[in-house]
Parts: sequence; C-alpha cells; structure tokens
Amino acid sequence: MPIRSAYVLTQCWHTVPGGTAVAALAIADALEASGEVVITGIGAGGRRQPAPPFVPKQAVVRQRLPYQFLYDAWHRGWFPPERATGPVDVVHSTVPMTPPATAPLVMTLHDVFPVLEPTTLTKRGVRMMTTAFDRAKANASIVTCSSKQTLDDCVSIGFAPDRLRLVPLGVEDRVVSDDDRARVASYRRSDRPYFFYAGTVEPRKNLPFLIEAFAKANPEADLLLAGPDGWNESLPDLSSTPSIRRLGFVPSEDLPALMEGAVALLYPSRREGFGLPALESMVAETPVVGTIGTAIAEVVAETGRLLPHDDADAWVDTIRELASEPDSWATLGAPARERALTYTWDRTAAGMIDAYRDAIGGAS
Repeated sequence: MPIRSAYVLTQCWHTVPGGTAVAALAIADALEASGEVVITGIGAGGRRQPAPPFVPKQAVVRQRLPYQFLYDAWHRGWFPPERATGPVDVVHSTVPMTPPATAPLVMTLHDVFPVLEPTTLTKRGVRMMTTAFDRAKANASIVTCSSKQTLDDCVSIGFAPDRLRLVPLGVEDRVVSDDDRARVASYRRSDRPYFFYAGTVEPRKNLPFLIEAFAKANPEADLLLAGPDGWNESLPDLSSTPSIRRLGFVPSEDLPALMEGAVALLYPSRREGFGLPALESMVAETPVVGTIGTAIAEVVAETGRLLPHDDADAWVDTIRELASEPDSWATLGAPARERALTYTWDRTAAGMIDAYRDAIGGAS
C-alpha cells in the first residue's frame, strides 16, 4: 500500500514563496511519481491564492486561517492536519513550523539561519522560527536536511543526530530552445556579455556587496539581478549604474535561457541552505562563483570558483578575469553539468521515502 502523507504546502501561499516552495512542489511531484506515496496537500486559508508557478498539482485541503495565523495556531496545538485530511501514515512539514500531528512527523529543514544569524529575518520571524525549531527538536520523528551544512547546523543547535537525514534537492534538465532565447532577450539592454544572479533580496544573499564589487570591477559586461524583494534589505540606487539591472521576479520558464547565456552565475551568499540557482546554472553549463563555507560549496565543488563572502578584492579580480577571458572557464561547463545531473528529484524522493519509513517504523 502507498504511504499516505499529509504534506504541508503552505509556503505556496506566502507573499514571497521563494526556493523552499519550489523545492516542496518538486519533491511532492517526485514522491507521487514514485507510486509509493499518496499526497494530500495542506494549504493556508484566507483570500490569497498561489500564483504560477506556485500552484500545487496535488489535491489540497485548505486550513481555515491565513498562514501567519495558522503557524501561531499550530504552535498552540490547534488545527492538527489530520483533522482536515483524514487518517494518514505520516505528516510531512516542509516549513519549519511544527503542526500538532498525531501521525509520525517528518520535518524538512533547509536552514536554521534565524538562530545562527538572527539579523536575516524580522524580529517576529526570529521568534516564530526559534519556537519552531524547539518544537521540531521535541516532536519530529525524522528531520531531513537538504545539505550537509544544514545537517551540521542542526546538530549545533541541539537536534538529535540520530533523527537527522541528509536528503539533497534535485534539478530539472530543461532543454533551452531558440524561442526561449529570443524571449529572454527582452531582459537585456544591450548585446554585451552579462553576469547573472537569481534569488530573493534578503540580507544573507549579500547583494549590496556584490553590487559594489561589480561596480568596482567595471567589466565590459552587465550584471542582471533576478528575484523578488524579500525582507530586511535595501539595495543601492542603480539609476547611475546602467551596467547593473534589477529584473525583479523572473518566471521559472525564463531562467534556463538566462542562465545559459550568462558568463557566470554570481552567488555571494553569507549563508545558504542549498543553492538551487547554482545547480540550475550548472545544468546550463554556466560556471558558478560561490562562497566558501556554505552549502553552495557542496553543490559546486571543483566545477566553479569559491571565494570568501567578504573578500571584495577576490570578487573584483574574479569578475574581471571572467569578463576578459571567458574561454578559459569554458572547460568547466561540461563537468559542472555532469555533476549537477547527479542531483535528481527521483533521488530526493527516494531519500524522503526512506525518511517516511524510518518515522513510521519508529512509531510502531
């Protein structure tokens, strides 16, 4: 019999769904495609509806409360998911907030930055997340972590190591067509080479540092910054810097072509739970410049360039080198793609199914 999972998809209702929603939806699709899991999604209430590409394919039961109030209610022990879904074998929370499950609870954590670096969130967010992590330590049967960095961070803040599982995320190998390339040309102001960044604007992404380093490098190239506004971060006025351009939210179908055409993906995060854009860039055979000591380093390994997040001279020099000698980096494209394609959503689903079985077996 397939495993019945009450699967939390409330982040699809968030104002900024972000990479965690992308991951949750991709994992849900892969779990159902395996034939070993039947998912009933848990959605949030209120008037807000998920917008493409964050509309779940799975059947979803919506709770009565908007997500902000629902998370508070969960931490008070209200609204157990099984009341909405009926009996299930496992409850899988893909957000840090811990629902009051009666079935075995599996949590997925991509990071614990609100504890390690609280300035990355609002004060309310830090309070909410700290409570969530404490509840997860006490109530989760199994916690899956998308990177070794996150797993180690979980241990450092008190999670029991024997309940942690490393389950990396995956990537889709999308074919880029001539139509795709023509469509994304509108994002550019010139025919000059360009560097690319993709991600939500928030403090740990280190974007003011990147903008300053790129302006100082002053290459014969542009920098395109894709991603929505997030929280606690204001970027400098770019009106006098025409080589640097914010694109705002870019539909997921446009990202592969933009990444394929870039000189490199620049990813200077101070902290990162996994780094899906790095993996997506590698699939497109575009090299990644990432940061030492983050999960990006796990993904990129020797197929890119890893720099300290605060070494401006190193970033300036690397940007200049890439802009002036792009062919010298071309040999990294094939190994980067080969490495990226080992990260499959099928492999992620298999790891999640093992986690489900561990949780169910531990409860029996």
